[in-house]
Order: sequence, then structure tokens, then C-alpha cells
Amino acid sequence: MTDDHDYPYNRVITDDYLEENIYPEDSPALILLHNVTGESVRPHWHRGLELSHCFAGTATWTIDSSIIETSPGHTTLISPYAIHEATLTNDGYYSGVSITFNNDIVEKSYPYADRNLVDFMSPTATDDDRSRLTDLVIEAAQWHERPGTLKTLRLNAILYEILYLVYSKFVVGVRRPELVRNGRHVFIQVVGFIESHYAEPLTAQDVASRFGYSREHFSRLFKEATGMGFKQFVTRLRLQDAERRIARSTVPIADVVRSSGFADSRSMCAAFERAYGMTPSAYRRAQKAERRQE
Repeated sequence: MTDDHDYPYNRVITDDYLEENIYPEDSPALILLHNVTGESVRPHWHRGLELSHCFAGTATWTIDSSIIETSPGHTTLISPYAIHEATLTNDGYYSGVSITFNNDIVEKSYPYADRNLVDFMSPTATDDDRSRLTDLVIEAAQWHERPGTLKTLRLNAILYEILYLVYSKFVVGVRRPELVRNGRHVFIQVVGFIESHYAEPLTAQDVASRFGYSREHFSRLFKEATGMGFKQFVTRLRLQDAERRIARSTVPIADVVRSSGFADSRSMCAAFERAYGMTPSAYRRAQKAERRQE
């Protein structure tokens, strides 16, 4: 396999988190084979669908505001425009493949492909569909390594079969038009900024000023684009961070408060109890008990 450092993909992420890939001219997708230790992928987004498959090692993906733990054999689907990043667990070794589709090519065959939200656990997909999709991703990785004049023909056939399977079985919704206009709507930048800075003291006024809005206009546009208010959006990100730390570590609750961005223990505990139905300490005990029973 090829080392990540042979590719510049982690260095062509713009200030608004857009990953500007250099796609191959003879294929609808960019395939990267990863073989790294202690590497992470910065927050970024792109107009094309992405699939990632783990061969060895473990990693934590943050996709929009969802956190996914990957391990060998795990396939991840990433929707167009989704802000995503990956961190290797414990800075360990990771081997995998990522396939990022060039939406300029895909939309010629399937218009508005970038509007679709996809999920590997889509209820319209069966276990056989998921197994088939994983097999296709692995097969694409294998053909990517092969020499020969027929390589591109076979590889492209696999890539288009992946597209057909994803868009026929794994679509779970449609992204709001506000987040796809011209491919670079400002709220892609806003959401990316918030998801990278939610652990810091953030107010709607701070972010509005940064992006050149009045607070009132920003608040209205933000709710139209995300379906929720600024405070609710930031609190949800902080809660997801806090839940992960509380459930999977022994870090003191007071440290979790600071690292997840809450102003104080009282505000975090109140928000946590509303969201999860129990205090952070009770939630940690429940998670420990559940793991002992497994």
C-alpha cells in the first residue's frame, strides 16, 4: 500500500474547509490508499460522495456533528458537503482506503447527486447491500494497485457500480438547498468554523461578526440553514463531545466540562440531563455497568 505522505490532499484544504482535490482525468473518483502512524485528517468537505474503509487500526471520525468509531472491516459513507475529520485512536497505525467522487463527472449521469444525504446504516439497505458495498470498495482498492491496460476499464466499472448501489439503497434524505447553492454557500464555512471551535467561548455575535453579518440577520439565516438556533446547535456539539468523554474515559467530570466548552458544571449537567435523562456521573456508571455485562 501507499503512504499518505505521497499525497498532498491534507495540504490543499482552504480556509473555508473545502478540500480541493486533483481528480484523475480518466476516472470518476480519486482513490487514496492510506498506511500511516499517528496521522490525522483536518476538518474538510467536498462536493462529492466519499467512502472510507478500514483495513487495520482504529480511528475516530467526526462527520458534521456525528462521531463514528471505525475498526478493521468498517466502511464509512460521507455525504457531499459534510464537514468531516479523522483522528487515529491513541496515535496508532492505520491502514485503509478512501474513495472520493468527482461530482462534476457524477452529476452528468445523475443530476443533483450532491443533494443526497447518505448513511451506511440506511433503513432501505439490507445487510447484503452493505456487504456488497464493502466488497466493491475493497475490490476498487485492489484494482487501484494493479498494472495493465485494462485496469482503468475495470476500476471505473466498479466505481460506477458503487455509485448505483449508494444512490439506490443508501440515501436517507436531501440536504437543504441553502447548504449547496453554488457548492460553496457561506454556511458550509460557518458550520465548519463552529465544529472546529465549539470548545471555545462562542456567541452568535462572535460568529456573525466574523462572517460579516448583523446578529439578527445571522440568527435568521442560521436557523433556516440548520433547522435550529445557534445556541442549540453549539450545545448539541458540546453534549456529543461530553457524552463521548464521559462514556469512554475516566477523565473527571470537571475536566470534561472545560474540554467540551461548557461555561460551568451546572450548565453542562442541566443540558446533559435533559438530553440523556440522567446526570453525567450516573451516565458514566450506567455505561460501565453495560460494558461489564457484554
